[in-house]
Amino acid sequence: VNLNVVMRDRVGILGANGSGKSTLLKLLLEKLRPVSGRVEVNRHARVAFINQHHMEELDAQLTPVEHIQRVFRNDDVDVGQARAALGRFDLRGDSQLQPIGTLSGGQRARV
Repeated sequence: VNLNVVMRDRVGILGANGSGKSTLLKLLLEKLRPVSGRVEVNRHARVAFINQHHMEELDAQLTPVEHIQRVFRNDDVDVGQARAALGRFDLRGDSQLQPIGTLSGGQRARV
């Protein structure tokens, strides 16, 4: 695979189960070493990996705002800060105040 991503680009990796999406990301994050070839990542690049299994660990009874406040409890995140953070992930309005269990899969992935 030859992949070149320009700075400030955002890239999503899509594919069938078992096609190597997680492996590719682990190579980029240097959690795996390539069997052959090489992986070069600019030292200024930010690679983010959102584990697909994190949604299973969310408390379905909490709202997204409550979840953010619980995760960042030591930082004293208020409701406004939590809502602003969720908004940056395109989770807005009433969906921020609904129990996580009632949200769509896409919405839960943004929590």
